[in-house]
Amino acid sequence: MDRQFAVTVSVYDDGTLSVVNSDIKGLIIEVSSIDELLVELPRIASRMLMFNHGLASEEIAQATLRLSVESAENVALRWTPEPLPPLPGVLWDES
Repeated sequence: MDRQFAVTVSVYDDGTLSVVNSDIKGLIIEVSSIDELLVELPRIASRMLMFNHGLASEEIAQATLRLSVESAENVALRWTPEPLPPLPGVLWDES
């Protein structure tokens, strides 16, 4: 059974990216670049899904992160990144 988890990425004027608002309990990330986010988000989200949601590895592999991006001032940004690694999957919310 596929599960989707909403994750909001906030972008600050200095380029810092943070995740503090998501459906994943305990998921808090602050990084200095999109490259770093693309590495850290799947890694940390997978651990939080295992430890805080009790998902098994097979369930995590089927999970999808539904990302939305906003500026620190809550102005929606349009941005299409390169694909993330397959564990867990990521969908970008264009709304």
